[in-house]
Amino acid sequence: VRGHAVDVCLSAPEVGGRACLGACRLANACQDEADVIDCLDACGDGRLGTGPTVAYLAGQTCFASDPNGACAALGDCPPAGPADCAAWCDAQVACGLPRPDCEARCAADPLATLRAHTQGACLADADGDCGAVRACVTGGVDDRVDTSQANFCRLYQRCGARLELPCEDFYNIARQEGGDGDAVVACMIRSLEAGCPEFEWDLFEQCIEQGRGVDPRRARCDALCDLRGLCEGLGPDADLRACKTRCALDFGPNGAPEAQARRAEAALACDDAWTCVELNTCVAESAPETQCQRFCDARLACGADLDRAECLAACGARFDYDRATAWRGCVRQAGEDCAAVAACRPPPAPDCSDWCATGRRCGLVGDDCERACDDADFA
Repeated sequence: VRGHAVDVCLSAPEVGGRACLGACRLANACQDEADVIDCLDACGDGRLGTGPTVAYLAGQTCFASDPNGACAALGDCPPAGPADCAAWCDAQVACGLPRPDCEARCAADPLATLRAHTQGACLADADGDCGAVRACVTGGVDDRVDTSQANFCRLYQRCGARLELPCEDFYNIARQEGGDGDAVVACMIRSLEAGCPEFEWDLFEQCIEQGRGVDPRRARCDALCDLRGLCEGLGPDADLRACKTRCALDFGPNGAPEAQARRAEAALACDDAWTCVELNTCVAESAPETQCQRFCDARLACGADLDRAECLAACGARFDYDRATAWRGCVRQAGEDCAAVAACRPPPAPDCSDWCATGRRCGLVGDDCERACDDADFA
């Protein structure tokens, strides 16, 4: 059973599985005979202590990089000492970033403490360059991928006996046969980061033949679940495992339609929050229902001739359309400037219903035809 549990962690569809294995091995002094199953189960549920801890999340990438590595190396993954709140705050305040009561919040707020640990080295390297400072503290997950052969082979070889073709040969084939070699290799690297395939050619099927890979929104969603767990923002009836299962359904390769994924995507912008209060408020306000209420109420407050119930229904029905997204964003930016709110109204949408109905009868278009048609017109 223990061997199966470890295999599950190594092939889990998110970084957290491998990170849990590394953290649990360290917690059990890396003894081969240690029973880590209870720890792995608790880690998957976010119950390291009373929830995802600052030390675990700060070392998560390190734990995941080589969970079966030497115990001494795993011991270097958690922060060695307290966060340097003064340096973290000073670098941001000097560049005009709004950080009220920064040092006090850094010491008391778990998310701010985590940010001080994970962003400290980047801020030190920025050395007062405000553009670099802002780049350090914005954005939750870096979507850039190192497509070098060295990085690819590091991940490929971690899968061991599962993959038989020499890494250098496979890498060259991917570069030469895949059309856009960089994009294909990036897709394969994301897949290898998510877990080991049963056969190496599964990577080709996923990244070339089917033209899809691991949706980068999945990693951001998983990371946001970790932060919400740290901030006790998952709600009384949810847990970390349920949150990440939702991510898999919304952004997995066999997940929800793009319309549903776009609705779930609204919360991902919250991943650069710097305190738990800011994070939890952002997630709550990002819900489609909340955004539609704010949008319709802002227009009504400025005297728009509309029925609130009809406005909410129309907003919900087209929430994921590019035209509707831009309109909501414009109204939000306009604030209480009613002239600006009125000017936000986009050109009328085309009537795509007849064209889409004909396309469906002929098997030429999918369920998202109306949205794709509207998006193409708005572009």
